[in-house]
Amino acid sequence: MSERVALITGASSGIGQAVARALAAEGYGVALVARSAERLKELATELDGLPLPTDVSDRGQVQAAIEQTVERFDRLDVVVTAAGVFHSDPVDELDESTFDETMDINVKGTYLVAQAALPHLRATKGYLITLASVSGTMGQPGGGAYNTSKWAVRGFTQSFLQEVRGDGVRATAISPGRVATPMLGHHEQDPDLLAPEDVADAVRWLLSLRPIVQIKDLILERTTA
Repeated sequence: MSERVALITGASSGIGQAVARALAAEGYGVALVARSAERLKELATELDGLPLPTDVSDRGQVQAAIEQTVERFDRLDVVVTAAGVFHSDPVDELDESTFDETMDINVKGTYLVAQAALPHLRATKGYLITLASVSGTMGQPGGGAYNTSKWAVRGFTQSFLQEVRGDGVRATAISPGRVATPMLGHHEQDPDLLAPEDVADAVRWLLSLRPIVQIKDLILERTTA
């Protein structure tokens, strides 16, 4: 049985996959959440992890994923919510279904996972790490859905923190600049962009800090920007 356990959403690719690999290398038992069952199965075999095909916008599926994680590992110490979708449309062309999907995955998914995991994080004095974005610190053309969702993730994370910090639970929203991920159309490293592994290193650093240290917002920018 692993001494520390992490559940990572969006684990089938990009930042989520990099975080899962990094934490598995640190000795964490890893529960891997995403919609892509086949890719999750492959990663779970590589990392000796638990594959949990899940739509994070569905409360029942999220609750089941948390329960299966605790059944398998007997605890839950860290939750990293990296599941997300990206759309860029000007407001006058922004389709309602696109807006709804962005909110469902990026915002509602974060809320549902955090809420379902909270009793277990309280039990372990654990850590919630959400993936926001620098897009959640500004307005951008075409960002009516995505920017809105990432502002909301940061706001949710800070509200969550104020409610749980007295219980010894920590929470941080990581806001990276542009990262070379499949979600943004990048399938290889780009020297002018952040890499998923850069974000994974930030997660590892946060988890290495003493429990008395709290960082509510962490912004990762590019020197090439």
